[in-house]
Amino acid sequence: MNSVLIKSPPHAIEAEQAVLGGLMLDPNAYDRIADRLSESDFYRRDHAMIFRAIGELVGKREPADAVTLADWFDAKGISDMVGGASYIIGLANTTPSAANIGSYARIVRGKSQMRQVIDAATHACAAAFDPDSDPAAVVDAAVRALMGIGKAHTDHEMTVREALRRLNDRMVKLHAAGGALPGIPSGIAELDSKLGGFQDGDLILIPARPSMGKTSLLGFSVAHAASKGFPVGLISGEQPGEQLALRWVAAHAKIDAHRIRNAHLGDHEWPKLTMANADLAALPLWIYDRSAPTIDELKRVARKWKQQHGIRGLYVDYAQRVEGKGRTRYEQVSEVARELKTLARDLNIPVIALAQVNRGVEQRADKRPGMADIADSGELEKEADQVVMLYRDDYYNAESQDKGIAELIVEKNRHGATGVIKVGWNAAHMDFFDLANGREQRIVRDYEAREWA
Repeated sequence: MNSVLIKSPPHAIEAEQAVLGGLMLDPNAYDRIADRLSESDFYRRDHAMIFRAIGELVGKREPADAVTLADWFDAKGISDMVGGASYIIGLANTTPSAANIGSYARIVRGKSQMRQVIDAATHACAAAFDPDSDPAAVVDAAVRALMGIGKAHTDHEMTVREALRRLNDRMVKLHAAGGALPGIPSGIAELDSKLGGFQDGDLILIPARPSMGKTSLLGFSVAHAASKGFPVGLISGEQPGEQLALRWVAAHAKIDAHRIRNAHLGDHEWPKLTMANADLAALPLWIYDRSAPTIDELKRVARKWKQQHGIRGLYVDYAQRVEGKGRTRYEQVSEVARELKTLARDLNIPVIALAQVNRGVEQRADKRPGMADIADSGELEKEADQVVMLYRDDYYNAESQDKGIAELIVEKNRHGATGVIKVGWNAAHMDFFDLANGREQRIVRDYEAREWA
């Protein structure tokens, strides 16, 4: 008779016992591992119950030693489910100290992740063999499940003490970095100062009327972030990749975009074009340019980029161009708004999205848009952490005193102040730049630190 080898799921019983014993010896160690371990990470059910009990006692600021734990289970009438007081006391007695509890917690968490991989793969295989399954949905579910494995459950559940510890850790890191920008730079110094950069987990909305230059602003910003070493992704539902490349080359080489499009360049400009192509090709920047992508499609691409390339930011052109579910346009855009914010939180990256503004602003004397002018959905302004309206007065007024100047109107900022920031706009190069003393002050990019012939 052939014997069948049955493998048990990955687990480390001794490491689980050492974690529980260490917590009984030093309940203060709970906060050190609470953000990387949860009760679901324990293989044995009795160990998960003991871990949960320790967490409840610590949360009430009560002792969580072997005696109090045994009393806790006795009071609930479930002592037999964890082996009784003798097993709990034995855990504490066989653990010499809590000094290595972090190492033991990593082992327990690692085994838990391996079990989750097996579970996710099993579900994916079952779905893939189902002839009625939607391939795109199967892939999306598999990627989402695998990406979620890397995040501890308690990332989202914590005591106020843990929240304060995380804040303190962030402040220490910022101080050690000399007060460096906490988020991804936009490329506009004053905007970065006001927002603190584009920060992880935030949805940043940039609404404007057509022809204001919002696609150029987004392209400028994404290229600047990539030039500073941040891997970033761009979802372009509005323009194909070739047109985006044209904008970047024109801005980088300082050559009129119209002449690049028609290849009408002087002999001295071809070397600039070649240099710009080489510099831009080296950027950690990924593009997805399908027209009107669905929100599920957008999320799949973003998760893939996060997993494969470790992107630090996602840029979307533009929110109303993304197709959502729903019977009405309002319902579809509302879903897109919620999903973009959820994606920012889930991937822990900033999502920067353009948005259209209603044409009603054209009927007003002051055509500067406000949040109420965002087209198709109030959910966009509600879900956004920052809203930065883009406006150019010279578009409407040929005699404007602000020719070649754009306004970035910070209408909403959950992290700080609002206000108006003026920046330069070069239509020929499709480029934005800081203003200093009324003269053009170019944004210094890493790839501009050389002289062009």
